[in-house]
Amino acid sequence: MRKWWAVVVALALALGSTSAVATAAPSGLVKDPGFENQTSRAIAAPWGWEGGDPKGVDVALGLENTGRNNAWIRAASRNWNALTQKVTVTPNTDYALGAWVRVSGNFTGGYFGARTGDNRAILNEVRYGAAANNPGAYQYLETRFNSGANTSVIVFLGYWAPGVDSWVQVDDVDLGGVYFNWAGYVQVSSPYNQAPMRYVAASWVQPAFGCNDPKLSLGMWVGLGGFNTSAQESLVQVGTAVTCITRNYPNELYAEHQAFFEVIDGGSDTHQVNLNLPLHPGDVITASVSADRADPHKYTLYIANSTRNWTWTTPVTAPHSRNLSAEVIVERPKVTPWGANWPNDLSIAFRNVWFDGGMPYQVELRAVKAINDTKTRVYAPTEVTSPLQDGFTVRSLAP
Repeated sequence: MRKWWAVVVALALALGSTSAVATAAPSGLVKDPGFENQTSRAIAAPWGWEGGDPKGVDVALGLENTGRNNAWIRAASRNWNALTQKVTVTPNTDYALGAWVRVSGNFTGGYFGARTGDNRAILNEVRYGAAANNPGAYQYLETRFNSGANTSVIVFLGYWAPGVDSWVQVDDVDLGGVYFNWAGYVQVSSPYNQAPMRYVAASWVQPAFGCNDPKLSLGMWVGLGGFNTSAQESLVQVGTAVTCITRNYPNELYAEHQAFFEVIDGGSDTHQVNLNLPLHPGDVITASVSADRADPHKYTLYIANSTRNWTWTTPVTAPHSRNLSAEVIVERPKVTPWGANWPNDLSIAFRNVWFDGGMPYQVELRAVKAINDTKTRVYAPTEVTSPLQDGFTVRSLAP
């Protein structure tokens, strides 16, 4: 079977209630993660470097993953060259470290990871290099480590040059916790998965919801893009939400069920629409997002309720999108004045799941996990273990 990874997704995305405000902003510990504060072609603080071969910043050259800028290393030697940053961390804490890279394709000795703050030991690293199945596209790298007794770590991304002209472009580096606000699976640009992603679909049953807490809220959706900490990230999504709201404040709570779609383009929430369609617990929902083959910035959103016998579809555009990921997700949206909580007991079964390239077993996926505020429940997808398995279930577990 494919190799499964647990990843951090550091996006705070809101959906569901009309009071929601969607954001797509970095929440990690790396400073200037997308090199947007670099004003010249030379690498400057907070970033540092290792090795004597050329390296710098592409400023507004259209070579970035998101935003306007990216960093680069170019070498024809056989030397080690890297970009580095010293980052403050909490001792004895689990972290997830991610970055997006695009490579020349003629080397295999690339390494991305974290060392101890005194630069003496590698805490963990991941190797990268040629991407035969996905040339010319940014790919996501991710590794995890525990900080141990360290109060700082050195993040590094570099490679051993192969003795001929070679290069790597780097963008959107992030260091954060291993849990966040999503639970499900993400297909992301990698040496195995070709980008851009153009399709994602799934079916689920709208959950029943006992409203004993005004903070309880849940969203189920499929989407393209969004797997990035950059403030300029794009996401196109469609799905359903359920939120506990007050009818006669402060005494009466009830569950509001809504279908919705949302478009975040280059960090700006251009559309967030709650659909005025009948939706109740137990309804069977099917949703998909399709990117146009000729113009991947154009999309068709589709959602249907087979129980209530309605279908809804619309075209949307996201001119800044890159479609480097596809998602099937359960999310705790931030939609009330008090924030939002995960329910203690959760089981959402996604079926008829289709990512760009096939059923879940046929593509390389990364598992996304969440945790509640009291750290008493973890929300995670079940593993996909069979070529015939058409979906997975997101459920709550003891940590």
